[in-house]
Amino acid sequence: MNTDPYPLTGITELDAAVQRLLSIRSEHEHAGSPLLRQALSEIDQVIEELQVMFEELSQGRDDLQRLSTAVAQERRRRVELMEALSVACVFTDAKGIIQEANTSALLLLGGSVEGLGRDSLCDHAADRDACEALIARAAAEPSVVDTLIVRRTSGDGVAVTASVLMLRNLTPPLWRWFLQRA
Repeated sequence: MNTDPYPLTGITELDAAVQRLLSIRSEHEHAGSPLLRQALSEIDQVIEELQVMFEELSQGRDDLQRLSTAVAQERRRRVELMEALSVACVFTDAKGIIQEANTSALLLLGGSVEGLGRDSLCDHAADRDACEALIARAAAEPSVVDTLIVRRTSGDGVAVTASVLMLRNLTPPLWRWFLQRA
């Protein structure tokens, strides 16, 4: 399995094809037959097209690599900021699926990193209906502050104050939840 995030295989194969065509072209450069001249003219055209494709692929790969690096740096910065918060912080989508959470939030909720992108905030609530109602309120109101009972593994619930805000200018939208023991 190729684990290289920026595979060069396609670009390398394209470059090799161009080099083969250039080699064939140079071997028959002084052809006298009209048919061979026509074939060489078509080879020249294909070479030009392949060289343009090669440049476009190379530029696209370089752009993708720069973008990927920038996204990774921004993600690391966001994670560092979230971990520096003294409060539990969770980001959910419109359905309440936890997209990101700091360590404080995972400990409070009894969640795991593996559950990010899969588990719902309501999976950790003592009262699923109350949690879903809070998610619906958060979608309808600019900001919401309410109490949510978090289900603990020991069976007892812990009351937390949830401060929920929909983040602007994101598609799809995300909601930021600050959770503090009530």
